[in-house]
Amino acid sequence: MSAFHKHVDTSASTTPLDLTNKRIIVIEDFLSFRMTLRNMLRTFNCTSIDEAENGEEAIRKMADKRYDIILCDYNLGPGKDGQQVLEEARFREFMSPSSVFVMITAENTMDMFMGVMEYNPDDYLIKPFTKEALGKKLRDLVRKKENLKDIEKAIEKQEYTTVIELCDELIDSNVKNLSELLKMKGEFLIKKTSYDAAEAFYEKVLTMGNLPWAMLGLGRVKFSKGHFEDAKTIFENLIAKNGKLAAAYDWLAKTHDKMGNPAEAQQTLMQAVRVSPKAILRQKSLGRLAYKNKDLPTAERAFKETIKQGRFSIYKDPADYTTLAKVFVDGGLPGQGLNVLKDANQEFPNDTGAAVQISATECIVYHEMRKPKEAKQAAEKAAKAALEIEEHKIPTDAKLDLAKAYFLTGEEDKGIAVVSHLVQNDHEDKEVIERVRNVFKDLHMDEKGSRIINAARDEVIKLNNEGVKLVREGNLDKAVGYFKKAALTLPGNKIINANAAYSLILYMKKYGSENSYMEEAGEYLGRVKQIDPSYRDLPKLQEIYSELTAVA
Repeated sequence: MSAFHKHVDTSASTTPLDLTNKRIIVIEDFLSFRMTLRNMLRTFNCTSIDEAENGEEAIRKMADKRYDIILCDYNLGPGKDGQQVLEEARFREFMSPSSVFVMITAENTMDMFMGVMEYNPDDYLIKPFTKEALGKKLRDLVRKKENLKDIEKAIEKQEYTTVIELCDELIDSNVKNLSELLKMKGEFLIKKTSYDAAEAFYEKVLTMGNLPWAMLGLGRVKFSKGHFEDAKTIFENLIAKNGKLAAAYDWLAKTHDKMGNPAEAQQTLMQAVRVSPKAILRQKSLGRLAYKNKDLPTAERAFKETIKQGRFSIYKDPADYTTLAKVFVDGGLPGQGLNVLKDANQEFPNDTGAAVQISATECIVYHEMRKPKEAKQAAEKAAKAALEIEEHKIPTDAKLDLAKAYFLTGEEDKGIAVVSHLVQNDHEDKEVIERVRNVFKDLHMDEKGSRIINAARDEVIKLNNEGVKLVREGNLDKAVGYFKKAALTLPGNKIINANAAYSLILYMKKYGSENSYMEEAGEYLGRVKQIDPSYRDLPKLQEIYSELTAVA
């Protein structure tokens, strides 16, 4: 990349807006305003306009069709609001980089504005507005994104190096959406774990001026490289200059936690919640951190707010309910804990994974209430539900609670089996290992727990190292068979699955592609993405895999 240029837009701002062939969806609960928007859009030659009267219908339609333009009201009546539509569309990848999302609202409260802006809509419109205002907004946004089609294709193919190269080409060609492309390049350098290149990139961008998003990116890179003191300084300076940038508080809290300062991390998140309270993931993080810090009142408030915000959110999670129940138990109110679990059963009626977690937590609550019969029944219910779901699809929280339920009801062997398998599936995750240790600590089994954890870790490390040795020796046929067997035994271990995919990829690069091997490698990479989307080696493996599929 040679230089950054300031774009001078020489095209006439009055160029007529033509939305022919653009696929548009209008998400609005009032029929009269949907009709008003439809009539406005028809004056711009729109030929494909779908409608949704609520958030649930919008998500169903967005799952079936890729829209070029989404016009979404913030208040959609009962159910999902516009912010939750946007967060789910982004989470489930129903929108591409060239999609235009405009939030429409009659509200202008700070909480609403901050919450919506956390998910980065392309723009927003305040009711009432004219056809001319809508047309100008859409004309600017569509023109701004019209050069992202090739990048979009590269992203879909997970060819991240190509994405970065295309960003560079457009950045050097003096385009209108320079800022968006710079942000995108930085994000994909981080996604590729090219941290040195990302650091140099953000430092160069910052020579253009004091750009908060670039400072935030540089801080994230420092964090990812383990330079926590540098990251802390950057995030603190960013907050001092821009106290409304909620993401800076989030990253500062993560940094404090990594540096072994959980109390400071909690205080930072509490500040972030005051800045932007309508953010479910932040409330969830605050609840977990406060519970870890034994600050039960703060944990209770945060989890109650998480549950409230999560009712119609893609981020709704049974763990929010079960942890709140445990907060009540620790506070001497087990009856209120049971009431929370009753609510959880109503919210997740057909979710087997949730049933494991809720029933296991019921066992813990009943044990605290000195009701051994009910505790035993709850543990049996949890165990039965666990048999109905693939082991690697049971959340970590649920596995920990299930293990504790086994220990509390006298089935120690089953509890050991659950925690051993959990450790083997997450043997490099320090946070998971610490949480397992805490289970043993709560049960006053610290010394025995350490032996169980160490034995489980040693076993999986030995298993992985033997497979890696086969790869290094060039014995790829045996390595493929070895890692396939290992992945069958430990389907939830991201490293085993990544190495299974890698051995297959190396085999095909040497001996040629095979459809069955290609499918298996894709399945293993899919597992890794599901287990940990941010796994350091995933982007490189996905890119090599994409190159193989392109040739095949």
